[in-house]
Amino acid sequence: MILILFGVVVPWLKGLMFFDLFMLAPYSLLGFLFLAPKIVENVFSGGGRIELPDLAKSIGYGWGCAMGMIVTGILAVNLRIPRRTIPPVAELLSLLILSLLLSIIVGAISAVVAQKSYDATQAKGRLRIGFLILLCILFGAPHILSDEIQDQMLSLTMANTLAWFTLMVAPVLALAAVGSVLWAVRRGKLRSS
Repeated sequence: MILILFGVVVPWLKGLMFFDLFMLAPYSLLGFLFLAPKIVENVFSGGGRIELPDLAKSIGYGWGCAMGMIVTGILAVNLRIPRRTIPPVAELLSLLILSLLLSIIVGAISAVVAQKSYDATQAKGRLRIGFLILLCILFGAPHILSDEIQDQMLSLTMANTLAWFTLMVAPVLALAAVGSVLWAVRRGKLRSS
């Protein structure tokens, strides 16, 4: 139902507005809503642990759902309008890379949170609260920042600037992704098969 709503209905109603970065960026992060509960379920069905391949599958599942919604959204928009178009390729590739790296980080954190929880309901609740706090920070922070910083943040919304930003941030996020998985492994939360 969520895939149909966000993958077809919303893009159909938004039309070309769906290609705006302010629409595509949240879409690229929707995978968090799918991967975190899947990882929690895997942890509790595995006796409090999760196999590394299962973690990778859960991350791939969540990330794949997000990318699937973007692809079906692009198709829905192209069925609605007479001319065929896609968002800027640099923008799509940047979002693809950033969302994958962030999904790995969120996946490792989800595994650790699940391990520290008494049951799956508590783990999912903790993760939901964490996501809500993050959303409050993301939506609230721009209102308390200076106009100069807000202008710099808005400049990232241009496709070329986003590609440059991705080239700068991706190595740091990649290290953070590897580090978060290693951290989870060291804490004994993950097992390599």
